[in-house]
Amino acid sequence: MAHAVLHHPFVRSIGQGTLPLPLFQAYAAQDAHFLQSFAKAYAHAMTKAEDPKTVVALSGMIAAVVEELELHSSVLEEEGGMQGESCKGGGNGCATSSNSYRDTRENAANGNDVAEESRQETSSTTTTTIPPLIPSPACLAYTSFLISKASSPSSSIAHILAALTPCMRLYAHVGRRLVEVVEEGMAEGRERGAGESLSIPTIPNVGEVPASSSSSSFPPSLRAWLDVYSSPAFEASAAAVEALLDTEAAKEREERRRRREEEGGMEGWQEDEERREEEKLFSLYLEAMNLEYNFFAEQWERGREDWKGYQPILLVTDFDSTCSLSDTTHLLPKAAGYFKGPEYSLSKWEELENAYLAQLAQVMRPLLEGSPLSFPPPSSSSSFTEGQGQDAAAPVEATSFFPPSSFSLMKERDLAAAAAHLSPLDAFDVRAVESVSASNLLKGIDLSLLPGLLLSSTPLSTSSSFVSSLALQPHCAPVLRYADALVSSSSSSSSSSSSSSSSSSCLPNPSSPFFFHVLSVSWSSLLITTATGLDPSRVTCNQLESEGGREGGKEDGVRSIASPDEGGREGDSKGGESSTGKIKVLVDGPGGKLRHFRRLQAKAAREGGREGKTVYIGDSVTDILALMAADVGIVVGHSETLRKMVKKIGWEIRPLLAFPVEEGRREGRRAVWAARDWAEIGVFLFGRRGAEVVGEGEKEGGREV
Repeated sequence: MAHAVLHHPFVRSIGQGTLPLPLFQAYAAQDAHFLQSFAKAYAHAMTKAEDPKTVVALSGMIAAVVEELELHSSVLEEEGGMQGESCKGGGNGCATSSNSYRDTRENAANGNDVAEESRQETSSTTTTTIPPLIPSPACLAYTSFLISKASSPSSSIAHILAALTPCMRLYAHVGRRLVEVVEEGMAEGRERGAGESLSIPTIPNVGEVPASSSSSSFPPSLRAWLDVYSSPAFEASAAAVEALLDTEAAKEREERRRRREEEGGMEGWQEDEERREEEKLFSLYLEAMNLEYNFFAEQWERGREDWKGYQPILLVTDFDSTCSLSDTTHLLPKAAGYFKGPEYSLSKWEELENAYLAQLAQVMRPLLEGSPLSFPPPSSSSSFTEGQGQDAAAPVEATSFFPPSSFSLMKERDLAAAAAHLSPLDAFDVRAVESVSASNLLKGIDLSLLPGLLLSSTPLSTSSSFVSSLALQPHCAPVLRYADALVSSSSSSSSSSSSSSSSSSCLPNPSSPFFFHVLSVSWSSLLITTATGLDPSRVTCNQLESEGGREGGKEDGVRSIASPDEGGREGDSKGGESSTGKIKVLVDGPGGKLRHFRRLQAKAAREGGREGKTVYIGDSVTDILALMAADVGIVVGHSETLRKMVKKIGWEIRPLLAFPVEEGRREGRRAVWAARDWAEIGVFLFGRRGAEVVGEGEKEGGREV
């Protein structure tokens, strides 16, 4: 849910400096009303406290809330959209208020008696004025939740803190992440030079007043908000509340143990009681997180539709090291070793792998270090993607997938130059696959038993097994399953308006067309379908051929998940068709991925009846052209080679959190977007429902295969 809050347009607009002042002031007024109830909840907790240290800590936290209200007071007093000179003079709500806030926060975090003294001094010297207002539905729901839980005789201090802590932790997280993005934008702006401006406004170092006109465009109220919630003092305060929650929960747990010992004969109840108490704390925490999201969302969605994420019409992802934890290619020669004996494959594989890496370095060095790219003038044709390599008889339609604009022409020109520049890598990939085919290294794999082997705990080494080596990135599996369900839902809705899939009620727009595909240079679709559970129709990659002429024989071997045993080795009557060792090249490097991605774009536009937003997710240089061709290219992982190549082409890699809320602001920006993990991707694509999908995946537990 933290990802959902962080990526919500309202919150991102704060970090991008584009949130209109009236909208921010409306939020600040509601938040000020909320903070008064927040302080009352602390006060209720204090009435239940018997430990003097707990009383001191809670009183300091109340004092800190009073200081936090200073920020809201200054925002509500702004007129005309800026504070202007009042900030430069260090007036109320600017640097002076921020410093006072930090002092109080630090004292509260340390549990010092000075916190109370600071609160008294603040009360007598500041003029915090919050105008009366009618709380919004989301605000009223949140404050009612806090007060009802805090005032209930059955609520313990730990219960109250479990309801209060999410607000502190979430604001500290959001403030820090937003400032990281702003500071990265500033660094890139300095690197690119003053001649090129970033589409995201830059601000000075947090806590400082802008000295130049170029930075003064960032609204002071938003700057002050970022200053407060990204500060080390606020982080320390959030940590202090968390620590107090842990302390109180431990004290209450010890009190329950002591009570059970006194009453006697209740040993069997202990485990159930502790589990119920833990579930209660988690339930309060989760309910507060949901109320936090609703609070932010309500400010943005008045008069608008609910935010459902980016909602592309086409989603395409790479597999190895994008979805999987690591490259899975090595599993095929190891599978051959299982069926034929380790001595058959492992030494050959090591020899081929070393040769591949050495030759790849020779190919990449001139691509990264050579002369700058030559950018051709824009052309109405897309000849650089047509009929290259495999399937030359089926060229990509020449229709442009970009609307007519200077940015579109620039992007198409960049793609043409990048495709020409990377063509040696396409040829190298083909030669590398041909060398594996020629070695017969992969001959003799029983493809009907391969999925079961991949899902088994059969050891690969002392530290890994087949199934552990096939594991997916955290949160990837639920996002892929949801995308797959979305395809099925949109297909069933288009075929019959009266019927819907069982999961359609959980989908954002089940009646809207949606297309999802995995596009990989992997040598076997069985690896991908076994790891993800996707239907083979959702996967395009190179193919390990079988004696029957296609991977997996008559049944394709995709749905067979029986665990192999000694009787399943080659020659046993239970076995299926064996691999010939040959690999059919269908996806030849970056150019091949671009070619297939454009076909998928054409399919989505044709069958969906419209040209919609497209997303590609990848992690390496082989993905770079598809990343550029998509409306949004999302990078996962930390490939330095990919980053260097993106820079050489003249593009940027920006945090996904920096993706503009107002898409018109993307004009002129040549960028792909880096995600921290698949949870962030899920939220970006599908909004709050994406966060729920990830949460449901976490509840399921187990491995990510």
